[in-house]
Amino acid sequence: MFCGYWTVDLMRLICVSVMLSGVATESARRPPPTLQIIQKGNVLQFRASPPNSSSPQCWKYLFQYRKCNEKPYIINVTIEDNWIATVGYDAACKYTVQVQAKYDTIYCGESDHDSDMSSPVNFGWNGNPNLPFIVVMVVIPVIVCLCLILAIMLFRRHRDKFLPKIPNPSHFFKDMYNNKMEITQGLYTKELYVPNEEVMDELHVEPNTAHLHHEF
Repeated sequence: MFCGYWTVDLMRLICVSVMLSGVATESARRPPPTLQIIQKGNVLQFRASPPNSSSPQCWKYLFQYRKCNEKPYIINVTIEDNWIATVGYDAACKYTVQVQAKYDTIYCGESDHDSDMSSPVNFGWNGNPNLPFIVVMVVIPVIVCLCLILAIMLFRRHRDKFLPKIPNPSHFFKDMYNNKMEITQGLYTKELYVPNEEVMDELHVEPNTAHLHHEF
């Protein structure tokens, strides 16, 4: 009976010890580093706060990020990298980044523990990679239509300058025929002789009676 009680108490003690050790392990985990994302031209920099430790060389940071809902990428940095990870920037993608501080237990022992993974930090948004092509395909036809409408309006306003009126050939031939007829009639008129009517004065001859009386 004694042995039975001792066995039960021993099992309870072991369970409590395991639970306490688990709590101690969890409470010993470091808080995750503070994460910041900065854009510099065509690259993004993932910057994390340095570890609060007297042996920073024993730490490395694991950056895990996704872009455009792709599979996650992992980058490891150390104190030599100044706790900064640099990646190429795609403006059409949304970046989701997390960081975790990992302690090197192989070279530095087990005096410290890894931190938890930080909360996700987002940068940018997912866009349509074909957006520039779509914009070009929409904008160019609109510009062409506006230019065409403007050209039609200007052409209608200045149509006489671009397309002067061409005289009707029938009028031209008609004028030529009329002119020819007038010339022909003029020639015939000049050839006909029309005598000039002279005014004939009547002459009256009176006999010289004085001469006759002298003879008698």
